Amino acid sequence: MGGAFLALSLEDNSWWWVTAAVVLFFTGFNYLEANFPALVSSIAPAGQKGTAMGLYASFQFFGAFLGGVISGLVTDIWSQELAYGIGAASTLVWLFIIFGVKEVSRVKRVMMHGQFNNTDIDAIEGQLMSVPGVLEVTLSSESNAVYLKVNRDFDAVKAKDVLTV
Repeated sequence: MGGAFLALSLEDNSWWWVTAAVVLFFTGFNYLEANFPALVSSIAPAGQKGTAMGLYASFQFFGAFLGGVISGLVTDIWSQELAYGIGAASTLVWLFIIFGVKEVSRVKRVMMHGQFNNTDIDAIEGQLMSVPGVLEVTLSSESNAVYLKVNRDFDAVKAKDVLTV
């Protein structure tokens, strides 16, 4: 996307140049549009996926609003080439920020049911955390639901054994 912004800022208005820049932009945009929500979903705490996705969507729409306002102001006051240049510079800033972020491991979410009350929660959480592959546990005593964030080593049989005792 940064390359597309840079290409559009160069004031070369040939049909081929603009078409290549637009194709490059939408390739990057569609990649990010699909992968960012998946990333947010995978790093959200167990039982908090809906909240994380709601916050993500809110910031996504606010970002689209803010980007439109800023690019409109820059285009109105200066030029569209400068607006594209600012877009290219902002993608460069985000690139440096992203290089400092650690890679997220692949996780899966599992929801199970069990019979427990508020006094059992700490003991059950501890037992579930000792099950191979369990990374995070959230218990809901109101609905008797157990939300787990697990990796590929998860042993579902042992987790069910903890919940049926």
